[in-house]
Amino acid sequence: GVTVGHDYERALASLDRGFASPVALVPSNNDGVGVAMNVPVIREGMVRSHLVLHAGIGYPLLCGEEEKIRVAVYTLAHEAAHVHDQAQCEQAIPGIALNQLRMSAEDWYLFGASCACWDEYAACRRPSRP
Repeated sequence: GVTVGHDYERALASLDRGFASPVALVPSNNDGVGVAMNVPVIREGMVRSHLVLHAGIGYPLLCGEEEKIRVAVYTLAHEAAHVHDQAQCEQAIPGIALNQLRMSAEDWYLFGASCACWDEYAACRRPSRP
């Protein structure tokens, strides 16, 4: 699924994830401002992806400058790569995207950190391929 909204924070907060999660979805605001996120959701008993995008991503595609178009296309490709990677992981190890909630605290932190590193590496590499 895909949700596009002008109020990105509200779009994240209102997403039906298909399960109760103790972790709220909030935009990044540390080193930059978050504008897109791939969120694992449960649909019909299966883990799927749902992209939440700030509507501002699409504006450069309609009438933007070349550099802004490149950034927008890269952002969309990056998030699509997250969808692909999540699907591959889910196929190889069913339930991996959400099973981290059943781990010990130590394993959860280690698994979460290693997955975050891999997820970003994979998503950054895939759009750059021809």
